[in-house]
Amino acid sequence: MGGKRQYKARDYAVGEQLLALRMRAELRQAELAALLQVSQRSIHNWENGEAYPSEVHLRQLLALAQQRGLFTPGHEHQEAAHLWTLVGQHTTKPLGRFDPAWFASLPHHEGAAALTAGTTLPAAAHERMLDWGEAPDTSSFHGRTEELATLRS
Repeated sequence: MGGKRQYKARDYAVGEQLLALRMRAELRQAELAALLQVSQRSIHNWENGEAYPSEVHLRQLLALAQQRGLFTPGHEHQEAAHLWTLVGQHTTKPLGRFDPAWFASLPHHEGAAALTAGTTLPAAAHERMLDWGEAPDTSSFHGRTEELATLRS
């Protein structure tokens, strides 16, 4: 029989960063995969250091992180550029240069903008902010006394 199979050495630096972003977004791998239009296996491989996002998917991921306020307020650009550089150092597919103008043009999370504008919120409050997007207005739902009475009987 032949020798032992050689496995590619993994570097977890990129995966740890990607996992941290996903955890801050409170998304499962399947949910992030759907948002980025990649397979769940791709997300798994990125986070395990087996593979790295392409430039297109890295841009989508950075845009999502910026939109949801996942970067540290006031350090968004530095954190995004760092992740870009980190992926570029590890991937076999060349990435273009990080484009600060492109990143600055991305929509910002309102909570992050308020924090950088001087409005103070507790750190825990910022971490728990959720983007409800196009959630329906629930102000018309009230009462439910009949339903509650039915359930109690």
